[in-house]
Amino acid sequence: MGPFVGTLDLSDTYPNKCAVSGNTVYMAAKDAGLVTIDVSDPKNPAELDRFDNEGVIWDVYVEGSTAYATDNSDAIYILDVSDPADIKKTAEINPGLDCRGVYVSGGYLYVTASTGSDGVLQIYDLADTDTCVFQATFTSNAATEVMVSGNKAYISGGKTLGKLWIYDVSDPANATSLGMFESTRGGGALNIYVVGTTAYLSNWDAGLEILDCSDPANITSLGYYNPVDAVYEAIVVGDIAYVANSWGGLKIVDLSDPLNPEELATVWINHMSLLGLDMDDNYVYLPDNGNKAFHVVSANY
Repeated sequence: MGPFVGTLDLSDTYPNKCAVSGNTVYMAAKDAGLVTIDVSDPKNPAELDRFDNEGVIWDVYVEGSTAYATDNSDAIYILDVSDPADIKKTAEINPGLDCRGVYVSGGYLYVTASTGSDGVLQIYDLADTDTCVFQATFTSNAATEVMVSGNKAYISGGKTLGKLWIYDVSDPANATSLGMFESTRGGGALNIYVVGTTAYLSNWDAGLEILDCSDPANITSLGYYNPVDAVYEAIVVGDIAYVANSWGGLKIVDLSDPLNPEELATVWINHMSLLGLDMDDNYVYLPDNGNKAFHVVSANY
């Protein structure tokens, strides 16, 4: 059978990023909207519904029965997905920005965005989303994604050099900067994943950078994995990284020695291009924008 378990043709979409929750995958499909996919039978993934916003859905985060989707045409949508086959919009935020990354933690919504020239982090209290409670601006830089771990928010970005910013969000309305890392290897960071005090920076053509963030004021590089194609997103479980490697497909990499990453497997088919991924204990979910398709792959391949 190989690593591929099931595939869904989505030829009229632009698969970008995805998030899995239970038996449903939520796929940000740019101008095709948000697509919900039933993966209860991994061999036969099936489309359930679409939220068509007439904009460009870039990213999605799911918590419980609510999905949060960013639109880079100036919107953040709050969606009732208690029935994934019948998506309902419950609220919309219009910050006047090109919205990109989204994360929810502790009753607060974190969004990365762009003014056109500067990157922005915005924080909203989900009890009252009418007003942004905090905003940070990263002058002449992009802000691409955000992840919250503990009481810290990690923001990826940069332009010609990949960057990571860390903020103390123990009081989200009064977030404070703790430190910043700037890659010496170039890139332009597209995503961030954090486990404990280690951050994994998906730094485009500079690869996956492994960072010690135990002292946010002095972030240090532990090593990097640099495949031929660009790194868009990575999820790390134990010592194993699952890497969305653009035209290189899915890379499975042993990072137990960060100075000498070992590539264990490549999962790829002709024309595959991955800009994102998500996974659970058994499967990796791949939005394939090269083939305009969605794949379910064994996580234990």
